[in-house]
Amino acid sequence: EMQQNEELKKELAKKIQENSEFQKQNQELQEQGYKPESVEINPENSTNGDFKINYKREDSETASLSGKIEDNKVKNLKKESSVQEKEMQKIMENDERFKNYEGALKKEGYNRKEITMDKINESLTNINVDYMNKNNESARIIAEFNNSQLIKVRLDKNKQFPFTYYLFILAIIASLGFLMIYKIYPKNKKSELAVPLKRAEVHFDYLAEARKLLEESKRLFKEERFKDAYGKSSEAIRVYLSHRYGLKKEITNTELIRELKSQKIQYDKIQSCLNLCSMVEFAKYKANKEDFDEIIGLAKKIIE
Repeated sequence: EMQQNEELKKELAKKIQENSEFQKQNQELQEQGYKPESVEINPENSTNGDFKINYKREDSETASLSGKIEDNKVKNLKKESSVQEKEMQKIMENDERFKNYEGALKKEGYNRKEITMDKINESLTNINVDYMNKNNESARIIAEFNNSQLIKVRLDKNKQFPFTYYLFILAIIASLGFLMIYKIYPKNKKSELAVPLKRAEVHFDYLAEARKLLEESKRLFKEERFKDAYGKSSEAIRVYLSHRYGLKKEITNTELIRELKSQKIQYDKIQSCLNLCSMVEFAKYKANKEDFDEIIGLAKKIIE
């Protein structure tokens, strides 16, 4: 299944690269100093899926290209960047309508909590600014943009009941639930529910599988099948670490790094290794033996 998934990823990657609009947007980003940092492709089958390519600039600004593949065609291609988001937020905060709404909220005791951005479609974007006061009443200012041009600012206020009110309601629900259970299942009546049979767990030797993938990777590199070789290397690392840290499933590079972060495990070298493999697979970096040997060496250290 993992090998089939990798093959599907390669098929979809080829379709993305051949798309003229993607080529144009990718070229524009690279001319602006952005470099591909990671590639995420999630196939549904050989003709459908979604993807996201993350970019980073030397000044730490980020960008991304994402979209869907439907019936072998790239659709809903979206380009997003942290610079663009900052510019839109600046436009919003300088707008008189926004200033008036926020000023009125502050007078009523509301404080700003967070700012989120919703991409509605290729041209429409909403910036949501959330507020809350001491009585747990919330409010939101919504700024609507069309192609980075602010077209509308509106205020949405929702009064909420105090927290003690929710506790009171939960107590009533719990009491009613207990009463119903007591009536349906008297104390002197034993449950007649059958105990479900446990499925026998199939043992998977992930260590042996990871070693096997590494050997296959080295063989493919000797045959000058570089994309396949780097793909097998990254797969070996993901298989081992996924099972080593309890996930026990096929995961993407991003999911793996997120899990390592959550468990406070050093991940810098692993992330660099996986990103390099992705870039070679996606034809954004030329394979060479020195880098490949370094990846194999790191993978062996991790697995052994």
